Amino acid sequence: IRLSPSQISKVEVGGIGLRIRSVSGSTDQYDLKMSDSNGGIGEAPSLIEFPCDFDIKVMGKNSKEFESRVVAVITLHIAPDALLSTRSRPSRNGRYLSITVTIRAESRLQVDSIYLDLHQTKSVVMTL
Repeated sequence: IRLSPSQISKVEVGGIGLRIRSVSGSTDQYDLKMSDSNGGIGEAPSLIEFPCDFDIKVMGKNSKEFESRVVAVITLHIAPDALLSTRSRPSRNGRYLSITVTIRAESRLQVDSIYLDLHQTKSVVMTL
């Protein structure tokens, strides 16, 4: 499919699909899974070799519960001993908090699931 930027009103990526809504109002959904070398369905190729230590950076409004909420979301996806470290730093004016959580990541699917859940978490502004 080919659409020019002027024909697209919204693009949503989530789970295993991509949804494109055109200016005319029609919506198309596409599967993001790719074929592996054996012709089966698998994860898209990754430049990162798993397992590895992986930093997840999350930024959001500075509040008492923000850091614990972020860590709680991440720990839902990892083994108890896979949380390696947590660091936080407030912004210059103190309105925002940057949290870096280092985990032992087992797969790209695990990391993608963490990012999807973080994006749905209240008060998360950005993830890197």
